[in-house]
Amino acid sequence: GNQRIKTGIMGITMVINVVSNLLLIPVLGIPGAAVSALLCFTFMYVAGFFAVRYLTGVTFFDVLLKVGGLFAAGAVMSAVVIILKAFMFWAFAVPVGALVFFIAAFLTRAITVHHLRALRSLISRKSYASSPVSNV
Repeated sequence: GNQRIKTGIMGITMVINVVSNLLLIPVLGIPGAAVSALLCFTFMYVAGFFAVRYLTGVTFFDVLLKVGGLFAAGAVMSAVVIILKAFMFWAFAVPVGALVFFIAAFLTRAITVHHLRALRSLISRKSYASSPVSNV
């Protein structure tokens, strides 16, 4: 029954998107569009979180712990890729950076074994498209 809240947040986000694109694209070009998108997604996430936090029981601290771990893992990955790019071609540095990201995400507990099991379960499910069609 919270469709009005979600629709309102999306409407405000649309206005922010149009205005920020009109302001940023002429000045920054394509990076301006990226900044505008990031601004809009951030607004929509934060507004949505505050609108439904009483329904989910998730606190801001819970979200901060998960997001903080992912940001830390991303920062470590970025540093590793930037350092490795000085010594090797970027196409080799990026997979190493991805591996470092997942290791760092495990160490910060932003990704757990439970998450990997759930992902494997989703991937291993048989799709309905692959099952034979009966002639009824």
